[in-house]
Formats: sequence, structure tokens, C-alpha cells
Amino acid sequence: MSGSTRKDTLVLTTTNEPPGLSVSGVLDIPDVDAFSLALHEAATRVEGNVSVDLSGLRAACAEGLLAMVNAARRLASEDRQLIARSLSTPQRQLLKLAGWDRAPGLVVAE
Repeated sequence: MSGSTRKDTLVLTTTNEPPGLSVSGVLDIPDVDAFSLALHEAATRVEGNVSVDLSGLRAACAEGLLAMVNAARRLASEDRQLIARSLSTPQRQLLKLAGWDRAPGLVVAE
């Protein structure tokens, strides 16, 4: 079909207020590199803490969440934080089960 998009497409959008990134769709293994790059670019563009709005993220693979945790660790080395907003219950549970919710630089917000 011309003009249609897959419903599992990952959409990454730069945000200014709060400064950071908005993520929607499905974050699957083939998307992890693009997500990591978008997080890196947001960290380069934003002077302070980086906000990642996950309210539109329907599902995420563990590798995708780990990419976010690793970005938070890099920000922590610069005395900054990655603020993960609107994680779904399964995403929060995975972070907690893996112990990633305690990663330096990661703040899990509502």
C-alpha cells in the first residue's frame, strides 16, 4: 500500500520543552543503533539533563532499554541525568528486574 506505515515503526523526535527526545512506536533490536544515536545527539545538543518521553512507546526490547541506561551512565560522568518519562509498567519492571533502575544518571519519572 502506498503511503502506509507499519504500526511497529519507531519514531524519534527532538523535543525542546523539556529538552531531549520523544520516542514512540516499537523499539526492536534493528532500531537500537538509531535509538542510541538519537540519545547521543540529544546529549550533545542539550546542555543539562536530557528528557526522554516514552509515553508513545508501545513496546521495547531489553537491548533498547539498555541503550538508554548506557546513555544515562555517560551523562552521569558529566554530572547530568537522563530523565525517562512515562515508562510503561512492563518497561519499568524490566528495568527493575535487571537492576538498571539504579544505574547512575538514570531517573525514572512519571
